[in-house]
Amino acid sequence: MGEHGQGDVPVPARIASDLVLVQAAFVSDELWNRLEPLLPQRTRRFRYPGRKPLPDREVLCGILYVLQGI
Repeated sequence: MGEHGQGDVPVPARIASDLVLVQAAFVSDELWNRLEPLLPQRTRRFRYPGRKPLPDREVLCGILYVLQGI
């Protein structure tokens, strides 16, 4: 086993591949096309931009994933 946990696949690559599967399982393209217009648009902050925001679809998938386990 490699130093990253599972074989030689780095942890971020495993997380990214799992995220694609989660997106497909929870939010279909049809559902996302219906939900996306309902979300508010973000305004860009110039003075203190901070961390780049996560994509809305990934955040929704994460919320649904957590709620599935409850």
